[in-house]
Amino acid sequence: MKPGFLEITGTEGSYVITPQNYTIHRREKTRVVTEEGPHLPNEHDKFYGNIAAHLTRGTKLVITPQWARRPIHILELAARSAKLGRALPATDR
Repeated sequence: MKPGFLEITGTEGSYVITPQNYTIHRREKTRVVTEEGPHLPNEHDKFYGNIAAHLTRGTKLVITPQWARRPIHILELAARSAKLGRALPATDR
């Protein structure tokens, strides 16, 4: 079994996430370079606080629907690709 609870693999390497840290493996010419480190502290309280302030006081959203569109598109493609067993290309929608 591989380490980590999530591995994102792309054409240039992979990104492995564990509860404590991250590891990036990427190929540079003839060798594999590995970089690892601790996760940055999360700020989910600020994120949800901003949403609450937006809904109750009309505060401007930090993460707008327009900004979130691309990550949601990529997540949708990942799920569809896994279901089909092949990579689907991202579009510039």
